Amino acid sequence: MRIKTTAALALAIALMIFFSACSADAYEHCRRIKEYGKGRLYECGGLKMAVLEGNYREMGRQYGALLKDDILAFYRQMIEGFVLKSGLFSEDDLRRLVVDPAIRTQAKRQSELLKGLSEKTGLSFEKHVLLNSNVQAIMYLRKIGSGNATACTSMAAWGDYTVNGRTYTARNLDFPAIYREVAKTAGLVLVMKPNDGSNSVAGVCNAGMINFFDAMNDKGLYVEGNNAADSEGLVIYSDRSAIFDEGTNILFDADTIEAVEGRLRTIRASYPLIFLCAGPATAHYFENGTTDVKKRVAREDGLISAANQFLEPSWHILPLKNPGAWYSEARQSRLEALAKANKGRIQEETLMKILDERLFNEDGSLGKGVSVIEKLPKDDEVTVHQVITCPAARKMWVRIPTHTGWIFFDLKKVFQN
Repeated sequence: MRIKTTAALALAIALMIFFSACSADAYEHCRRIKEYGKGRLYECGGLKMAVLEGNYREMGRQYGALLKDDILAFYRQMIEGFVLKSGLFSEDDLRRLVVDPAIRTQAKRQSELLKGLSEKTGLSFEKHVLLNSNVQAIMYLRKIGSGNATACTSMAAWGDYTVNGRTYTARNLDFPAIYREVAKTAGLVLVMKPNDGSNSVAGVCNAGMINFFDAMNDKGLYVEGNNAADSEGLVIYSDRSAIFDEGTNILFDADTIEAVEGRLRTIRASYPLIFLCAGPATAHYFENGTTDVKKRVAREDGLISAANQFLEPSWHILPLKNPGAWYSEARQSRLEALAKANKGRIQEETLMKILDERLFNEDGSLGKGVSVIEKLPKDDEVTVHQVITCPAARKMWVRIPTHTGWIFFDLKKVFQN
């Protein structure tokens, strides 16, 4: 009996060491700082990662409990200190233009997540809806305030362009400078692992958001969105679910690029966006207008890029020359040229160097790259964050320029752990 007890104890200790090692390996660049239920919060070199698990209401509660202070600070900074302080909106305006349409049209999973958040933060459900919809509020702000409507640049390379034939993606999120300031404290990699049979999804957002700027699911599909208002117009529909939410819902539900395409062709977009959808061995752009969606494939197999204009010829929309669409032509062509100069060598390190190249030189002239690392006095646009992925390996690298270095997230291990 004593021998059996000793053996059982030894086995238990060995299993504890094994699972502890597996856990440490899965989050080797991160330090666990908080837990609530099945939810866990990590600090990862200047950017937090929240890993949520359960049904959607449970994940919302975990989210609110783990990040209450960050969420409340984000609300004060973005909604009260920026959107409302602009003087262009009242709270009633935001309720009518943003909150009520979202509540009428959002999917059940969004409502459950936001209700769970509200239970733990003290913010009302309606304020959580508004916070999650902060990008729509900014779009309205730009529509009536005559600000720049579009930015962001992205690309994907695979086949002969990469070191191993796998797909690699690179993307700049360019947005008003307030978003980089917010990202320094509220920037987040959010991982949701639902227990209803849906895919697990991880992406970059700000604390309190449940939709993503960039995201990947556990099937190896990566999706990011670029504004396309300069091709179709800065139009926002109030009777359609927000396209930002639907982009996240698609990742919960789709296992293949073909499934993503089918969903996008079924959904009528509330706002014009260009989606990059990349899988382990290829990538396409879906130019998702409010009246139609068109798939753009690579002209040269293995490389495709975009900024903020529809480029699929069947639209018959003339692209704007520089400086139109905030130098969209320059950003797209320069990113593609840098990729072609590195054909056969592209991997994460190559793309990191490419994303170091500036869009503007110090004298304000156009440079050879696409990134706006330092804010220019004449412009409020700045590169908020940069993302590189390898969907086949479920790997993601994220950088907030001037705030963090490149931070690696091994999402395969995070999804499986």
